[in-house]
Amino acid sequence: MEDLSESVTTTRELVFPDDASGKEYRLPSLNVYGADEVRDELDSDIPQYGKWMPVEIIGNTGDEDGFLCAPSHLRSVLLENSVQAGELFRIDTLTKTGVAESDPYRAEVSFPDREADAGKQVGLGD
Repeated sequence: MEDLSESVTTTRELVFPDDASGKEYRLPSLNVYGADEVRDELDSDIPQYGKWMPVEIIGNTGDEDGFLCAPSHLRSVLLENSVQAGELFRIDTLTKTGVAESDPYRAEVSFPDREADAGKQVGLGD
């Protein structure tokens, strides 16, 4: 048994694909880590598999550091959209394409700051 103060950890949040949709993130760097590296960093026995990216999880109660499980398609979408370190992005959907454990995930990502910039009108001077 442990007391309440011992049960609270200061480790980073792990965001798995099923929990990633509908949230906003920032990448402090463009690094990708294997599960073994994340386990070592967290001094934990999880995660067991996958590629992980360090993220800031943007939330209503403040931002939180974490690791986001990054399936291949999510990494590809971020790369194709030239995501920059520190740039805000939203995972609109991250869903498995089938029911088998080995079925890939499909990601849809948006960039709220880019969309806001695109909506601004620029006036031309005389």
